[in-house]
Amino acid sequence: MAGANNRSLKAAGIPKATIQTLRVESGGRLSLKSAITLAGERGLAVGKAQSFLAKREVGAAKRPEAQQAAGDFRAKAAAGFKATAARTTKENRAAVLAARLQERAGNMSGTARGERAYDRAQGVLKAYPGAAPLADQVRRERQLEARQFVARTMRTSMSNATRVGAGLPPTRSERIANLLAQRATQAARSADWRSTARNARAAAKAAAQSEGVGSALDRYRQQVKTAAREKERSDLSAMTARVRDNMATGRAALAGAPKPRGGLERTVVRGFVDRKASVQNVRAIAKSGDFFVHKSGGFGSGYGVTHRPSGTTIYQSHSASAARAAMDGVAKSGGKILSRIEGGDIRAAKALSRYTRGLESAKFYNAAHRKYDKRA
Repeated sequence: MAGANNRSLKAAGIPKATIQTLRVESGGRLSLKSAITLAGERGLAVGKAQSFLAKREVGAAKRPEAQQAAGDFRAKAAAGFKATAARTTKENRAAVLAARLQERAGNMSGTARGERAYDRAQGVLKAYPGAAPLADQVRRERQLEARQFVARTMRTSMSNATRVGAGLPPTRSERIANLLAQRATQAARSADWRSTARNARAAAKAAAQSEGVGSALDRYRQQVKTAAREKERSDLSAMTARVRDNMATGRAALAGAPKPRGGLERTVVRGFVDRKASVQNVRAIAKSGDFFVHKSGGFGSGYGVTHRPSGTTIYQSHSASAARAAMDGVAKSGGKILSRIEGGDIRAAKALSRYTRGLESAKFYNAAHRKYDKRA
């Protein structure tokens, strides 16, 4: 309340004697707040003026225009704080980058890379002038740490190994400490990147040196694999053709032969010289599904596993136990596989070939004898 008169001061609760004294000593215009302040400085009584002023200020603060003004002030203050924080963050980053570039320029003085680092540092500091003193102190702090390390290692004293000798403040501020921590983190990350790049280059160089031998070996291996696949495909095609021919010949022979009597089974055999197909009646030793085991004669005397619908013998062995085990292996799906082979399915031929190879292993023979020898 600028220029309050005596009536206003008296209404606020200031005693008349205090008002007269303040008018004589101040000689100028007084507001209620300045009158209370001067009276307090001179030890004069103010009565209830302080509580009156407090109530008036509270009432003024509750008015809409006052609240709007306070809100605007807080918004401006928050925006100012945010802008200051953003500027501080940018200056910190610029200071760390400039200090690193200045160190590189000093270590590579006289080289093209050193000159580029110097020019870049100058550009960063020009864009952020506030980062210049920070970058300078960070660089000198790192130099001091290096000197102190040398002094500890050499167990000697150096005049410039102290903060005063290095021209630094007596204590390190929290901001500078944070910048040094950021610089150390960046240095460690850069070392990791350099190590990774160095290892990658070494690996690439080693691979390039062995490229000739490796590529030749790879080509040889590829040629071997290709030849093996082609041979397998050729063998399976020949097997498919052979099975189709045997089954067609067997079906035709069985169709023209009389049915056996007395529980006998029929198998189709080919002549050793003329390869002419003929039907033989045999007694089955064991039966399962479309297959049966029987004793075979001739040069290949032993036991055979024959497919009943076509009379084709798919397996022969000198061991009855092995023949029975082989029959058990094809009893469930062997007929379907032979039908697929008869239709030209190479994958079915591959499955049958894989199964017959397994029948030649010692593991199969041992398992067959353990299972069937006691039953024979």
